[in-house]
Amino acid sequence: MASKNRVKSKSAGRNRVEPLEGRTLFNATITSAIADVSAAQNSGATTIDLSTHFSEPSVVGTAVVMHTTQGDIPMTLTDTQTPLTAANFLSYVNSGEYNGTVLQRAVPGFILQGGQFLPDGSQIPAGNPVASEAGIPNNTGTIAMALNSNGPGSATDAWFINLGNNSALNGSLDGGPFTVFGKVLYNGMNVVNQIVNLPKGTGPFPTIPGDPAGGSVPLQNFAGGTPTSANFVSMPSVQVVPKLAYNVTSDNTGLVVPSLSNGILTLNYVPGQSGVANIIVTATDLGGNLVTSTFKAAVGSVIGTGGAKLIRYTEGDHTAVTASLTGPGSATFQFGGSNVTQTLSRTKVLTVSGANVQVSSIALSGTTAASTLTITGAGGSRTVNIGAITSASDLRAINAPQAAVSGSMTFSGALGRLALGTASGGTITVSGTTGTLALQLAGAATGESINSTEAIASILAKSWTGASGATGLGTITAPSVSRINIRGEFDATITAGSLGPVTAGSIAAGAWGVTGSSSSVIAGSITGLVLHAASVGRVNSRGTISHSLINSSGNVTAVNALGLTGSEINAGTPTVDASGIATGFTTAAGIGSVTLGRSGFSNSLILASTLGRLTLGAIPSQNGGNPFGVAGHTIQSLTATVDGKRLALFRVTTQAQVAAALTKAGITSNNLVIRVV
Repeated sequence: MASKNRVKSKSAGRNRVEPLEGRTLFNATITSAIADVSAAQNSGATTIDLSTHFSEPSVVGTAVVMHTTQGDIPMTLTDTQTPLTAANFLSYVNSGEYNGTVLQRAVPGFILQGGQFLPDGSQIPAGNPVASEAGIPNNTGTIAMALNSNGPGSATDAWFINLGNNSALNGSLDGGPFTVFGKVLYNGMNVVNQIVNLPKGTGPFPTIPGDPAGGSVPLQNFAGGTPTSANFVSMPSVQVVPKLAYNVTSDNTGLVVPSLSNGILTLNYVPGQSGVANIIVTATDLGGNLVTSTFKAAVGSVIGTGGAKLIRYTEGDHTAVTASLTGPGSATFQFGGSNVTQTLSRTKVLTVSGANVQVSSIALSGTTAASTLTITGAGGSRTVNIGAITSASDLRAINAPQAAVSGSMTFSGALGRLALGTASGGTITVSGTTGTLALQLAGAATGESINSTEAIASILAKSWTGASGATGLGTITAPSVSRINIRGEFDATITAGSLGPVTAGSIAAGAWGVTGSSSSVIAGSITGLVLHAASVGRVNSRGTISHSLINSSGNVTAVNALGLTGSEINAGTPTVDASGIATGFTTAAGIGSVTLGRSGFSNSLILASTLGRLTLGAIPSQNGGNPFGVAGHTIQSLTATVDGKRLALFRVTTQAQVAAALTKAGITSNNLVIRVV
């Protein structure tokens, strides 16, 4: 029988490529963890699109599996690059034409061919030829369409898998051109090579000139003699399959019954029941690799409208917790722990029991500016551990001064007051615009950020620092911040339209960008602060200001510190020379005063068109050859001790006045620059 589709064989003895083991660089991946779910008792089902949480990077197009009598060959098609060819191949797959066909030709180092013949040698019905879309190289592991003697554009049903780099070898198949429309994935090439390495013989199929002598039909379970149909490697089925197969289980089907349909997970809640279920979702890729995401589904842990009056539970350290909601709306609590159960008393008090019980999330809904969530702890450590908090509407306050919140807090409306114990590793997001937020932490904020579209009235905390071992600091972003009071260390990035008084035990780092005014900064010490503002009020440090930049496009009222080292204070946007010292100013602005104590002035710059009263203490004129100093159009007064010699300047308007004063005091300025521009 004449062959209608063929791939010309390579000449014997050359262009042989050893079979490669199947491999892949990617597999099933969790793109985002599935968040815990909370639902009121007797609520409707919750649906989750699993494709938003899992991915399979190896499968770029339609996934197909060839089920052969030697094993499965998974592959992905290049639907986008070769849409006509992929659609042609899929028409045979979806119609079932490929089911039962034979892999009738195996030429080691070259190709494995199939998709054309049944075991008795008859050919499957062929559709119309498909136009050539050649362009993807015929490299190892790719699948391409075979052609007949009419050349390009003659492909119908037959295909072949490249066993070697048939793009680079002499007689490249790319020049045929043979259209590649997919590639084999995972251990598929192991199965392909297993088939290719079987004994070879002949059958009721055409012999292609140039193929190995003795036949190229792979034979399975062959003991010699004349092969029968049972000796031919066939494909019982070829199927389009999902990129990922999912399995889901619930450890409490008396509460939550999960179901799956086309990658959509549905959580069905058993009427009249309440409690917590652990939901485990497993995604399996075409290579059999597994990834698992586990989350909790809590039902009925609700206070407020439609729920209980109070929630009570005891954490593992014996802290007894009580939660209540006043005003409109409801709060749904998501509990973690093991063997978690809950009971509702006749007085509508919901008691949650179990081992190591903690709140992993709280979701508020239907609240208004008259609603307040209160959480208290007694006994044990008195610390109430909470994960995430979300609110879908306005909220007057959350009063939880013993709460340690470790997740993000998202408030879709206005929030008046947020009182917590500590906050770490999350972001407080407030989307309201009508109110002002007062944030109060009894303890520390660690690696915490605030992103608020409503003004912030105040931020109070014991300390505000970056997370341990982290390179980045927390951020504070708001239209305005009226007051910040941090009793200990304060390290944060601030972006605001205006910034009121900032008081801190110490400032060790931080970049502050204020489009308007920064009224005052008061700290025990200031190191690594970068402050940009339209105007700056007072900056007071009981210690030294070091390695900091205070940059104002307008005026700076006053700077007071024990000393100033490795820092810069400027006003009016100076233009500078190569040494960094001002030669002019974009804006006429002034620095009212700089008063330094016993640590004095070193390796720093004070730059403004109008300099007021500068009391700089001790100044060493030597700075390793690096210029430093002060510059302005006018200097009201400058007093200092330079290398032990007293310097006093008053009402300075020319450089000649500076030179005369230095000469009179017997001072050699060396690296110290006092410039009148």
